[in-house]
Parts: sequence; C-alpha cells; structure tokens
Amino acid sequence: NASLSLTYLAMDCPELTTVDLSGWQGNSLRRMTAAFENDGNLTTIKGIEDFNVSNVWDLSDAFQGTGLTNVDLHKWDVRNVHFFTQMLKDTKKLQTINLSGWKLYDLTPWHYPTRNFSFDNLKTMLEGTGATSIDTSNWDFGNNNADVHGLFSSLTNLTTVDVSGWNSPEITNMADLFAYDPKLATI
Repeated sequence: NASLSLTYLAMDCPELTTVDLSGWQGNSLRRMTAAFENDGNLTTIKGIEDFNVSNVWDLSDAFQGTGLTNVDLHKWDVRNVHFFTQMLKDTKKLQTINLSGWKLYDLTPWHYPTRNFSFDNLKTMLEGTGATSIDTSNWDFGNNNADVHGLFSSLTNLTTVDVSGWNSPEITNMADLFAYDPKLATI
C-alpha cells in the first residue's frame, strides 16, 4: 500500500482561488506539508472539512498564507499528526477556526527535544492569523504532559476562544496562553 504525499501540491500558486477535494480518499495520505502555502487568493477548498487525514503525520505549513476566511476541521482525525508547525500561519483573511474535538495524541517535541512533550509545534500553528473566533473545545491530549504556552498569543483580531472541555491529565505550562490579544473578550 503506497503512501501519498500532498507536499507542495499547489504551493506558490498566486492565481489559484478554488480547490475541490470532494470525494478524494485520503486513506494513504501521510503528508500535507505546505500543500497550499502562499496561495493568497485561495478562498475555497471544497470538501476539506470531510477530508480523511487519519494517517497524516505532518500538516506543517499546509494552509500558511492562504486567503481562506473560514476553516472548519472539527471532523478531522488528527490523532496521528506529529507536526502542526505554522499550519495556519499568516492567514490574514481568516475569521473563524473550528478545531473542536481534536485528539492530540501523537505530538512530537519540536523546539525542545529533551522534553517528553512540547507544544511548540502547535504554538506557531495559529501565528499571524486574522481570526476573530477560535474553537478548540474538547481537545483531548491523551496522557501527554501538555505545554500550551503562547498557543493563542499575539492574535490581534481575536475576540473569542473556546477552550472548554480540554482533557489533559497535566497541563504543565500555560504561560502567555492569551498574551498580547488586545481584543480578546471571551474565553
């Protein structure tokens, strides 16, 4: 069974506005690294909410710099994903993000390989988004010691974050979790 990679699939395609993934079977998909990176006019990815990422281990830079306005990935099974580094970075037009219900069981330490677990690869996932609302309710960290420092920091348009129902046996660091969010009104 061959594994599939969408790495750099449509990276740096400035005229791309719409991608249709409806009906794609992602069963053997392993990497989506920079699949749509720097596609600033890409506003629609049809079928992305139902895309099968259950075997994907790398989502780094997948949507970085796109023109997406709403991202609803709450149906995604991300339990095998190791890397989310800069996944939605610099998505300036993005308004709402729904990542609720994610099971984050297999995150790999990124900046601090001597630690048992690090969220640094998630910390940069949202960096520079224009999002006003982010839903991460019911995130399940399994038995990991979660370091969530800075996860939502420096998001200057952010007004609402839902972190209700997070399941973690031990969150070890929440420093700067919501720091430098001048418009944040509801957590």
